[in-house]
Amino acid sequence: MPKTTAVLKRNEKKREEPKRPQRLQWNLVTFSYILVVCIIFLSAAKLYFVNRQFDQVLPKDSYQAVFLTNGQVYFGHLQPLSRSLWELTDVYYIQEQSQTESQQLQDTQGQENTATEETQQQGDTQFSIVRLGNELHQPMNQLVINKEHVLFWETLQSNSRVIEAIQKEKQ
Repeated sequence: MPKTTAVLKRNEKKREEPKRPQRLQWNLVTFSYILVVCIIFLSAAKLYFVNRQFDQVLPKDSYQAVFLTNGQVYFGHLQPLSRSLWELTDVYYIQEQSQTESQQLQDTQGQENTATEETQQQGDTQFSIVRLGNELHQPMNQLVINKEHVLFWETLQSNSRVIEAIQKEKQ
């Protein structure tokens, strides 16, 4: 019996895994660091080029019309904030008034409505362009929009009737 225990001990020693040399452990650590740095670099490069492509699509001084899923349309300068958010600055929207509402407003104030009149007139309905911030609660003239709520956006031409109304409002 003592012979079998000696054989078993010898077999256990053979089964022990050899220790990794220090050099192999150092190479694994170095490889891991290089992999992490590469992933960070590629992520930053992708974010940079996505934003750069967005800037090339949007001319800096032009206005965009942003059509939202709730039916609202806003006009302003569109810029990306993050992957899921856009920022619209210098914001305007179209307000619809019936002819009687607009006449009552003028009669009670004794002057014209502060919003620019007539971007389009149909029947008894009158449309005016209103700058965001003139409301009762006085919001900042900026919208942060979740991209999921945007149906589409388009860049307006400089001779657009909306741009003309915005320029009249600014004067």
